[in-house]
Amino acid sequence: QFTLRLPRIAAPVEQQATPASMVDSVPGTGLRVLVVDDNVDAANTMAMLLEAAGYRVAVAHAPQEALRRAQAEAFDACLLDIGLPGMDGHELAGRLRALPATGGALLLAVTGYGQNDAEQAGSAFDHYLLKPADPVQLFALLGQHAMTRGG
Repeated sequence: QFTLRLPRIAAPVEQQATPASMVDSVPGTGLRVLVVDDNVDAANTMAMLLEAAGYRVAVAHAPQEALRRAQAEAFDACLLDIGLPGMDGHELAGRLRALPATGGALLLAVTGYGQNDAEQAGSAFDHYLLKPADPVQLFALLGQHAMTRGG
């Protein structure tokens, strides 16, 4: 038997930004946002982040569900995963762009695939965000969109 004694050292406390502090001066909170991801945890985590920052959020886990939601209610922005089952995010973005309620919405690809310039040039998406999406960048894009729409 032996006794090991270690000194107690307080761990440094790092200041981390909270959703509220990230958007204190960013316009756009209150926008209606549709999050589409077949990964339930990823979709729900994104929804919680957006809701904590003051956005009104709806979640869909499949492309057809997203289209039904977009036909029933207007959204200011849509965050779409690219690798969706049955219809990829590019096709879904094109269909959302064609709907009256989402034709002027900000369409953001939130993907682990990355993108190339040729793919982005012919896309219905306004911007590509790599997973995990940087909240500061996401909130800035939403705020910019709100300002251009007069929100």
